[in-house]
Amino acid sequence: LMAWASLGVTKRVYRAADVVLANSSDMQAGLIADLGLTPSKVRMINNPIDIEAIRAQLTDAWPGAPNRPFILTAGRLEYQKAHDVRIRAFAKSGLWRTHALVILGKGSRLAELHTLAAKLGVGEYVRFIGFVANPYAWMARAELFLLSSRWEGFPTVAAEALAAGTPLLLSDCRFGPRDVIEPGVSGELVPVDDVDALATKLAELIADPARRAAMAKAGAARVQQFDIDLMVEQYGVLFEEMALRKARVVTG
Repeated sequence: LMAWASLGVTKRVYRAADVVLANSSDMQAGLIADLGLTPSKVRMINNPIDIEAIRAQLTDAWPGAPNRPFILTAGRLEYQKAHDVRIRAFAKSGLWRTHALVILGKGSRLAELHTLAAKLGVGEYVRFIGFVANPYAWMARAELFLLSSRWEGFPTVAAEALAAGTPLLLSDCRFGPRDVIEPGVSGELVPVDDVDALATKLAELIADPARRAAMAKAGAARVQQFDIDLMVEQYGVLFEEMALRKARVVTG
């Protein structure tokens, strides 16, 4: 009953708005479908990426570096981010024989994830680094950036990894991964919570440096569409449109 009432209130509030702004294409479609909004009222502007600032930090020091090639992931250590799926896939892939899995971020599931890695026999090869001020230096040196979230708003960290020149492997979650990459070109997608598919794709990509290099090159071009200057321009156009609309109402 409470969920039904909450949805009803949400629908009324959103329908009363002059414009509803989504930060990914599939979120835009979901708002229209789930809340019955008029399509022309729902706009989409992706989260901005400061590409120039990211690339200026790529060669900075990165204390705590592993002594072997590594796969990188970043995000809060919470259920949403599905670090358990990444650890299970890493163990199943067999890549622990040659690679480390480096996890950047803090959260409430740290002890649980440590225990899982140890139970699967890969505890020695899963590195929990915690929060780092400059994740981009890590991204630039990783062989692959992995994000297996169960859901997102818009996976900004994945777009930042593109700017750092890192090939991407993402879960096909709601919302945003299909905005960040063109599947099969600038990155790869696997189903949410599918350990087997993730393990298979991990092994496949690590075994193919030429493919990863091609993905990184395509990703570096694609990330330009998220550049902060372009996003600011899009916000400016939207605000100007809203101001003109209000002016017409007042003068009309």
